[in-house]
Amino acid sequence: MIDAEIKRETAARMRAIYNQRVTNLRALAQHCGGFTHLARDTGYALTQLIRLAGPGRSRQIGETLARGIEVAMKLPTGWLDEEH
Repeated sequence: MIDAEIKRETAARMRAIYNQRVTNLRALAQHCGGFTHLARDTGYALTQLIRLAGPGRSRQIGETLARGIEVAMKLPTGWLDEEH
């Protein structure tokens, strides 16, 4: 019973983090002038960024990718995970 509850709470926290990453990546793209400019600035493929945060997104922004975007954009570690 407790294990199932912990798993549900952990899953809910991870969904919140994934959603926050999308919100922040969209804001970062807007700040850069769009996903094309963000792709150029980060070195990630435009199609990859659109799959992560564009309309009809089809992928989640995982830990490694989030940290890579932050490094490329010279943002503090965890920036994509936090509300701004």
